[in-house]
This record gives sequence, structure tokens and C-alpha cells, in this order.
Amino acid sequence: MPRSSQNVLADNLIRAVSQYVATIPDTRPNQCDSKITLHDAIMSALAVMHLKYPSLLAFERDKPKEEIAHNLKTLYHINKVPCDTYMRELLDPVDTDYFRKLYTILFARVQRSNWLKRFRYLDEGYLAPIDGTGHFASDAIHCPECCCKKPKGKKPQYYHQLLAICLVKPGMKEVLPLMPEPIIQQVDASKNDCEKNALKRLLEHIQSEHPHLKLVLAMDGLYSDGPTIQLVQSYDHGFIIVAKDGDHQSLL
Repeated sequence: MPRSSQNVLADNLIRAVSQYVATIPDTRPNQCDSKITLHDAIMSALAVMHLKYPSLLAFERDKPKEEIAHNLKTLYHINKVPCDTYMRELLDPVDTDYFRKLYTILFARVQRSNWLKRFRYLDEGYLAPIDGTGHFASDAIHCPECCCKKPKGKKPQYYHQLLAICLVKPGMKEVLPLMPEPIIQQVDASKNDCEKNALKRLLEHIQSEHPHLKLVLAMDGLYSDGPTIQLVQSYDHGFIIVAKDGDHQSLL
């Protein structure tokens, strides 16, 4: 049976990811052929997300199955799949900046194939929702990059968040993600990192990586203030921002 164009496109994108991931340096000592490579750990993590597994434990259960094992080797180019614990140990030290170039590589492919034009919706630029999302919280496990809340009379709460951005178009189920900005403890910072600080870094990175990409940023009421609007306008982007009655009495 001939393969669909969508499958061929997915294969090409995954191969591009695999080729770039192989260039990320593995800083572990005592490298040898019997060790599971950093490439295989990263591609295994991609497979978990791409195959929509609800957890690493579910992936751990299914990976020996013949069909899954075949796909991991042929589609994701994985030679040895790490267990869930070892996968975490391999991935945790990897600097997220290594993945920044991966987003630009894939975005360039979208541009060259003219798919980007399909997302054009507003004359002012591409519609780009921005929002923060939490992906880790614990009162026991933490790392130097964790932000920390200290509720009165309770244990400190450690957490990691991301500021996510993607290009969307009403009527299209596909979205085009740009590199999200980690919300983590900054070096020599006296306060926790936050969404507004992450927005400053996010816009700076977008300007550097996509200098000709004009956006219309869609954001919630957290960002409806003068300094944030001035920041967005300084990069020549448009904006659609919620302004709640209770937060902006003088404006309304």
C-alpha cells in the first residue's frame, strides 16, 4: 500500500530531528558503545509524546511489543530504549537551549514548503496565542532551577513552568509551535521567575530567530498593562489582550 503524503512528511520531520539530536554533546564520562546514547534517550522521549502515551510507565510497558519496538527503530531511529528512570537521568541535565535550534530547523522547513502561508489570517501578522503552563510541582523533589513558593505554615512548593507560544488559524486543527520559554530560577535572582519576565526573553529570542516574522499576540488579562503593551509594540507586533472590568476600572 502506498504511503500517504502525511506519513512521508512525518518521516522526514522525525529524521531531521534525529539528525540534529545526534549533534547534541553527551557530557557523561566513560563513553562506550554499550551505553544508551543521549540521542536514543531524546528520541525515546519524543516517541512518548508523538505516540500520545499518558505516562512514561505506560510507554515502559508497551515498548517490548513487536509493533512498538519496530516503530521505535525504523521511525524514530532508536537503537536502545532507556527505562523510564534512566531516561529522566539522561534528559534532566540537558540544557534546553540545545532544543532551540531544533525549532528553527523545523520552522524553516515549514517556510520552504509554503505551509506557513496557510496560517496567514490577519493582515497585521500571524495569530500567536501565548500562555503559561505548569509541568512540575512537588514539596519534596527539587533542583537548582526550581522556583519556590512558601505558603505560610506549609512545606515549600517547588515548581517548573513554561511560557508557550504557537501560530494558529481558526478552522485549522494544526498549530505551529515556536520554542517555549522556560520559567525557572534565574541566576542571581532574588525573586522567582514569572510569565512577564519570560515574555521579555521570549520576544527577544523570536526577534533573533525570526526577525521578519510579524505576530499578533493573543494574551490573557495578566498582560494588559502599559509596560507589556509597550514591550510588544517595540518589536512591531500587534496584540489582542483581555482587559477585565475589575482590573481596569479607570480605562473602562
